[in-house]
Amino acid sequence: MKKTAFYIGIFLFSTNLSFSQKTNKIKELKSFALSVCIQDNYKKLNPEFDSKDYTNSFIVGDIVTISTSNLEKLRYFIYDNTKDFYKPIPSSASYEDNNANMVCYNCIEFYNSKKLRKFIKNLLKEDSDL
Repeated sequence: MKKTAFYIGIFLFSTNLSFSQKTNKIKELKSFALSVCIQDNYKKLNPEFDSKDYTNSFIVGDIVTISTSNLEKLRYFIYDNTKDFYKPIPSSASYEDNNANMVCYNCIEFYNSKKLRKFIKNLLKEDSDL
């Protein structure tokens, strides 16, 4: 009986650890998406923009392992879903500055989206199937 309880405990611990690691990868890849979104859209606003921010390299180099092809899929997904975030707010809005934008707000909304989370979960599933 004690052996059975021990093995069940080991199984539950390893399952919990695996779930925790996957959850952390999702969180970090969402952070990567947020960083890419902000940097890409500010670069569109000002082509000379150079943030000197190495968040993206840190996340995919030191924290998360993901295949090159899936990283490219993620980058394309980010670009495709955030490519217009730099555009000014429609003139119907009551802002004094005609060049006002909502890059950060829109990128945070994208970061929190179910669509991004689902896409990342599917990428991680693909990577684990390899």
